[in-house]
Amino acid sequence: MFVKCIWMERVSCLKKFNPIMSASLGFGLHYGGNFDILSARLSTDVERPVKIMWLNPKLSRLFFGNYFGKIINFLGEQNCKT
Repeated sequence: MFVKCIWMERVSCLKKFNPIMSASLGFGLHYGGNFDILSARLSTDVERPVKIMWLNPKLSRLFFGNYFGKIINFLGEQNCKT
């Protein structure tokens, strides 16, 4: 199982979410930084199964508001355990 701890407390807004994911998962400089591309990369370029440990989710929930639930749902749709 591919397990990745991602320090999301560095992310204070949704705009910073994709760059942090890209850096954490080793996607490199040419990652486009949106959910469609993240979905494609997670389905093809990351060893399965994937478990993302979202550290400090309460703080992220404060920063992201309603988007936090959308991100968690998105990751669930990609078969990532959070």
